[in-house]
Amino acid sequence: MYLATECKAQVTPSSKNGHRVFSYTLENHTAQAFSIMNELRQDKQLCDVTLRVKYNDLDAVDFMAHKIVLASSSPVFRAMFTNGLKECGMEVVPIEGIHPKVAKQEEFFNLTHCQLVTLISRDELNVRCESEVFHACIDWVKYDSENRRPFVHALLRAVRCHSLTPHFLQMQLQKCEILMSDTQSKDYLSQIFQDLTLHKPTKVLSCRTPRVPQLIYTAGGYYRQSLSYLEAYNPCDGTWIRLKDLQVPRSGLAGCVIGGLFYAVGGRNNAPDGNMDSNALDCYNPMNNQWSPCSSMSVPRNRIGVGVIDGMIYAVGGSHGCIHHNSVERYDPEKDEWQLVAQMLRRRIGVGVAVINRLLYAVGGFDGTCRLNSSECYYPEKDEWKPIASMNSVRSGAGVCALENCFYAMGGYDGTNQLNTVERYNVETDSWTYVAPMIHRRSALGVTAYQGKIYVLGGYDGDTFLDSVECYDPATDCWTEVTKMTSGRSGVGVAVTMEPCRKQFNPCDKC
Repeated sequence: MYLATECKAQVTPSSKNGHRVFSYTLENHTAQAFSIMNELRQDKQLCDVTLRVKYNDLDAVDFMAHKIVLASSSPVFRAMFTNGLKECGMEVVPIEGIHPKVAKQEEFFNLTHCQLVTLISRDELNVRCESEVFHACIDWVKYDSENRRPFVHALLRAVRCHSLTPHFLQMQLQKCEILMSDTQSKDYLSQIFQDLTLHKPTKVLSCRTPRVPQLIYTAGGYYRQSLSYLEAYNPCDGTWIRLKDLQVPRSGLAGCVIGGLFYAVGGRNNAPDGNMDSNALDCYNPMNNQWSPCSSMSVPRNRIGVGVIDGMIYAVGGSHGCIHHNSVERYDPEKDEWQLVAQMLRRRIGVGVAVINRLLYAVGGFDGTCRLNSSECYYPEKDEWKPIASMNSVRSGAGVCALENCFYAMGGYDGTNQLNTVERYNVETDSWTYVAPMIHRRSALGVTAYQGKIYVLGGYDGDTFLDSVECYDPATDCWTEVTKMTSGRSGVGVAVTMEPCRKQFNPCDKC
């Protein structure tokens, strides 16, 4: 028998009917085979069934799988696919009344503590918020608290606790019964609470990176009039998908993501029959390809900047007619409420916003008289703004984006020209440095970070509404033109979230 050199064989002699028999066992074959099957499943290759987990009247999650793997792992699926039931020939099998976050199921509570640590340590674990992982661990301990209390600290070390909010940590330290008698775990969480509230840098690897495809979403924009488009770009294969339009056309809006949901904030509807600044907040759900209205801001905000801290949206500056705002308000999705916070030091429209280490930075803009190079920083615990170092160039309508422990200001308008220059701010040294310029001059551009790189979309170069998309790689300090939007436009809202559920749009809508 010939064995491939990479396989490790175990040969066991035995006797049968007087004959000597050898059995060959490939030691790691089973684990390797299942690992390859899982890679194929994640790449959606050779899958022959889709499980549609529907957990309420509106929401469902699809899981592509292999029938033979399901049948070998579960007697329920074996019976479903081999006993002549109707599911045998179905490509999509509905699974009713079960939640897709697995921590709600009995099998979860029967995991050993080693299995649970392994599960929650995975970078690709797909959760909307790290608090779900924390609660799952506490619930697992409560299931058999007498025997499982000794494992609390080990579990918490596997949770990405730096991704939790200070308020959440504070509430758990005060009220979680499992933590009350565990001094080691309480000290550990208290130190993390202190790190967060002192805005210490956290490791880049502390964030989950689920293997659910992530796309760059772009909403609204302006070309001769405000647009209602919602489109998504997949940098992995270069495709664009047309999705459900905004209910009202808007440009000068901002986009952000919380819990996988895309939010479109503020902007303006420039239309042939009149112009209307917007105080709207609308939420797009990729699972059902639908928009839902949320509570409106206290004032309309065109050319707004937004950032997210602790799962709340901060709406910064913008304009309402001839009024240029220095006001800032914060939206809590759980309460569907807005609350005013401290005002900025300067009025700013066309302001760029970034968040690093739970600090909110407002960069450049126009105060009604001058284009600005000044920048400032908001401290949520103190509810106050403080100035930071000014940029080298004045910039209104620049793209601003955080990446690792820096943020970048790209392009914009200096009062004379659209810019292609790019500056990087180092939060540790409070200093700005020029990096490689973009290929095209552009103001009112969309910008986002995706897998360690920066993508800029559209904008205006002084003559043309751009359709080009450029990508910046900080490792090489180089810009590359990677694709074109389906049409030129400026003033779009951009953010990254999960791929939309495929059953919710027509494949012909791919661009």
